[in-house]
Amino acid sequence: MESELSILRKYLRSELWAESSLAPVHLDPDRVALLIVDMQYLDAHPDYGMGAIAKEKNQIKEFEWYFEELPKIVKNQRELIRVCRDKNIEVIYTRICSLTRDGRDTSYFYSRTLPIVTPIDSKEAQILEEIKPRDDDIVIIKTTDSAFNSQYNLDRILRNMGIQILIICGVVSNGCVESTVRDAADFGYDVITVSDSSLSFTRLQHEVALLEQNMFYSRIKSTSEIISELNSANKAVPKSKMEYSSLSLPQKEVRVKY
Repeated sequence: MESELSILRKYLRSELWAESSLAPVHLDPDRVALLIVDMQYLDAHPDYGMGAIAKEKNQIKEFEWYFEELPKIVKNQRELIRVCRDKNIEVIYTRICSLTRDGRDTSYFYSRTLPIVTPIDSKEAQILEEIKPRDDDIVIIKTTDSAFNSQYNLDRILRNMGIQILIICGVVSNGCVESTVRDAADFGYDVITVSDSSLSFTRLQHEVALLEQNMFYSRIKSTSEIISELNSANKAVPKSKMEYSSLSLPQKEVRVKY
């Protein structure tokens, strides 16, 4: 008798999950922002944070696939950042960190699940050097999964800048990335998740997360697909700040590649 996991793997490799209820999105650079989720030393480097703890506890083997894939993800993110900066597209970062040294301001969920406290000035709280923010980039501090439940009002920030489309990537696909994607869709943004610029601790977790997002919340595209669209994008109507009632999720089937 087949296990549930083997059945799920077959389903994920089939064409069935390529169906999406979301219509295509025109990537007008004036209305797009790139949102990079939690690419920091806490969870995206084998020598710090969770990677260091896994080594200490002799559990690094469990994260072998994750840390092997991370350099590829970082490389893809660097390309996305480069193209976005060339086109004056806003690049926004999130990072998990506490405002206090003992982490007493951390959410109940993270205080129970994160293996370490991550004060704002710690190494683990810093974005990876290879993709670090510029001085004037927006960096959202959070102790929650979703960037929309952070210490900042991300929704208001995005609306102030006239952003209507979010290109989202980072770690982990089935955690903070997916939570941010779902909330973005609920707030009315058009969302694109970058499949090969995001990552989970296992391949299965990553694929299932993309499946869930693709069905209702986000369009799943590769780094090369997004770069190609951005390079060929023409500006649509003049940029304007959107109202809360101006966005809705269109209902139309499309084929999304992963």
